[in-house]
Amino acid sequence: MVEKFKNGSEIVWSIRKKRNLDFINNLFMSLFYKIFILFSGFKNYPSKGTSAFFLVGKKVYKNFKKFNDKTIIVNMLIYSMGFKHDFVEYEIDRNIRNSSFTFFKRLKVAIDGIVSYSYLPIRIISFLGLVLSILAFIFILITLHDYYINNITVEGWTTIIILISLIGGVQFLTLGILGEYIWRISENAKNNPLYLIDEKINFSEEPIEKI
Repeated sequence: MVEKFKNGSEIVWSIRKKRNLDFINNLFMSLFYKIFILFSGFKNYPSKGTSAFFLVGKKVYKNFKKFNDKTIIVNMLIYSMGFKHDFVEYEIDRNIRNSSFTFFKRLKVAIDGIVSYSYLPIRIISFLGLVLSILAFIFILITLHDYYINNITVEGWTTIIILISLIGGVQFLTLGILGEYIWRISENAKNNPLYLIDEKINFSEEPIEKI
């Protein structure tokens, strides 16, 4: 890890070649990282995740202290900062005792990771609402066309289905819009830095005097 750091990597992660978990935990862990990578957009994030042991430089540490997240997941936050990464793989000692990190603790971390670093679930709800609303509107047009143009009597259940689809679509769309506002309020409440400065060139460290 030190060698990779000396070669220019600002963050060096340690990655387990194989997790010492039972089948169920291993399955859920793999599923979580696939969903997280898809939702968060961290395309180069390790498919098996990173361990809690990693190496960072002073620059990364100083920038890390600028973040104010309450439900912080250190690995994911540091990865999202955009510094140069590298990885070191290692084998787990088979004689190690069982981890105290239970399934429900892993589940909480999984939910926090997806909710904190991805707005895609909100966009999915909005998309479903929009699709349902459009389909319901098309269904209404088809029903009106059959009734007034083709003189086809509309059964009572058709109206119910149209109303349920239309109301359901509007509800999903409304939830998605509210979610977009709540997401932005949440991001502003964190008061995290909008950007991180990698290097200053021709800038004085002394404060500028007010005129």
